[in-house]
Amino acid sequence: MKLYTPVFLALLGLSACTPGSSGSNQIQQALDPLITEATRINNAGLEDLKRIEAIAQVPNPNLPGGIEDLHGLQCARAGEQVLTIVQGVQLAAGKNPGPLAVGEMGTFLIPNTPQFNDARDTLNSGCLLKAQDVLGGPARVALAGGVVAAMVNAPAILPLVGG
Repeated sequence: MKLYTPVFLALLGLSACTPGSSGSNQIQQALDPLITEATRINNAGLEDLKRIEAIAQVPNPNLPGGIEDLHGLQCARAGEQVLTIVQGVQLAAGKNPGPLAVGEMGTFLIPNTPQFNDARDTLNSGCLLKAQDVLGGPARVALAGGVVAAMVNAPAILPLVGG
């Protein structure tokens, strides 16, 4: 199930209109990397994430965990968790959500809400080591703005075909 463009744009607008936010803060919220990455994950879908997992799990006794990419596997599984949340919200809202449902869906996209923080924390913890592998260490991940920002700017961390 793909994010519906009109609904997503409405939700993006809601994320930029949180109470007490200034103009520049609104722009930062609207451009939050989690929104970009969650959209990429949703657009790619479960099938693509399962392919990444299958590739990562190719046996290789010379590598950590005895598989080709232990860190990539952990990151793909984190992406699956976020995808499950996004798709669950979409399924519950139905094909033509009304204004109240759109508002409730928007809580996923508003920074500092529990829903937003949970999705961000899931990607941060699941993809940290893969981000360090791709970017060359923790300092480079920090310079990229953190794990989720690094995922947006370095798509090899979670290489999604549909995203």
